[in-house]
Amino acid sequence: MKYMKVVEHIQNGIETGKYAYGKKMPTINNLADQLQVSAMTVKKALDILSKSGMIERRQGSGIYVKMNTNQVKKRIPLSGNSSRFPREELQTKVIHFEVGHAPKEAASKLQISSEDFVYIIERIRILKQRPIIIEYVYMPINVIPGLTKNILEDSIYKYIRQVLKKKISSSDFIITGVRPNSDEQQYLKLSTNDFLMQIIQTVYLDDGTAFEYSIDKHIPEEFEYRSVETDI
Repeated sequence: MKYMKVVEHIQNGIETGKYAYGKKMPTINNLADQLQVSAMTVKKALDILSKSGMIERRQGSGIYVKMNTNQVKKRIPLSGNSSRFPREELQTKVIHFEVGHAPKEAASKLQISSEDFVYIIERIRILKQRPIIIEYVYMPINVIPGLTKNILEDSIYKYIRQVLKKKISSSDFIITGVRPNSDEQQYLKLSTNDFLMQIIQTVYLDDGTAFEYSIDKHIPEEFEYRSVETDI
């Protein structure tokens, strides 16, 4: 799809510094001429990038880079995917759940040893019978004890708050655009030409303990990430 190529072009421009953080970008018409696509195609791409928080449109001023995807780190109050949709419309399907060792990147973000045990979780979020998100989650079992498949099919964050009585404080995250791998194509009913919005995040309790490292991949049509930036 042409608009996905525009998304990739702009993301690459942000990552390489061609479109610098806080700076004004070319106009829609200029981008359309440069990339030899229609203005409508550019607008569709900008809608996706705006939802992801990478750019912002300022009325009467233009388009500005809001996030450097190389690694802009924020700490924000947050909620899980379960809270974004009406409960009766969202189904969660657990496709993998085991206790094991975290991969190197996850262990580093969780500030644990590669020998420490974590829950390894893969879930599909299904909205009105349409799969929209695939989640890959790692959680230290000594920080979040007692997880079960029933909890995973409901809400992990609700369990943490209501049963474990722990306070979820903030998250460091980065948002990028990616192509689905073969498993994701199957689970989300996508093709090799489709596109996903990816959030990689580390989530913290109020005492600063990292309790989750996750990679969530969303279909663009249902992607939305709201945050309130803090100084924490």
